[in-house]
Amino acid sequence: MAEAEEWHPTHLRLAVLSARSLRAKRGAGSSSPYVVIQLQKQKYMTSVVPHSLTPEWREECTLQLPSWLDDTKEHSLVLTAMHHSLHHPDQFLGWLCLPLAQLFCDKARRKNE
Repeated sequence: MAEAEEWHPTHLRLAVLSARSLRAKRGAGSSSPYVVIQLQKQKYMTSVVPHSLTPEWREECTLQLPSWLDDTKEHSLVLTAMHHSLHHPDQFLGWLCLPLAQLFCDKARRKNE
């Protein structure tokens, strides 16, 4: 009997739900945030939520995973929160870097965390 092949995921489905405690970037004490999700050369950008420090998006995207994963930044999921401005360049609000290899190798972690 042939040895069973190990299963490897090919895509990552990601939901951006909300953010909280964002910094105000407008004179009125609010921001117009959006999130840029990047995995290697793939990018997804949420919609802009006007005038909010606690935005809710509830948006989903699907990204193709590399054929192999390691702990390098190249194989990390990067989420960057930005403030959208009509009259000035968009401003940085914060970011999060998630190494994908750790997400898939940690067997104790629930798959939907």
